[in-house]
Amino acid sequence: MSEKNNLEFNLDNFKRMQSALNDLADLAELAEAENDEAVIGDVLEQLSSLQAEVKHGELEALLSGEVDANDAYLEACAASKDKMRELIRNERRLELCFEGFRFWDLRRWKADLNEPVYGISWNGNSYQKITVEERSYEDYMYCCPIPNSEILKYSNLIQNKGWK
Repeated sequence: MSEKNNLEFNLDNFKRMQSALNDLADLAELAEAENDEAVIGDVLEQLSSLQAEVKHGELEALLSGEVDANDAYLEACAASKDKMRELIRNERRLELCFEGFRFWDLRRWKADLNEPVYGISWNGNSYQKITVEERSYEDYMYCCPIPNSEILKYSNLIQNKGWK
C-alpha cells in the first residue's frame, strides 16, 4: 500500500469515527429531550442504541439500528422521569468522556460549577491531595456573553445579563 493510500485510509477511518461520535452525542441529546417530553418508549430505544454501540464497539450496531431493548435496569428507570434523567446524564458522562462535552453539559443542566479543582503533590513515595484552583461561577455565567462585534452589527441586540 502506498503512503498516499495509507493516508487516505486513515482519513476515511477518522471521518467514520467522528461521524459515529457525533451520532452518539446526538442519540444522548435525543434521549434527554425525549425524557423531558415524557416519551419513555423512545427514551428507552435511544439509550439501548447508545449502550449497544459502546458495549459492542462496532459502528454498524448503532448505524443499523440492531439493538437489544430488553434491559431490566432501563425498564426500572422508565417509571420515574427524574431517575431516567439521572441515567441519561450518567450515560452522557460515560460514553462521551474526553470528547469535550462535559463542561457544556454541566452548564446546560445548571449544575453546581463551584467545586474546586484538585490535584496531587507527589514526593517520591506518597502523595497529598491539593487544591489546584478554586472556581467561582455566578448564575449569569451559565449563558455565554454575546461577542461585542455582533452587538455592534445589530442595534436591537443587548448583552446577556451580567456580562459587560
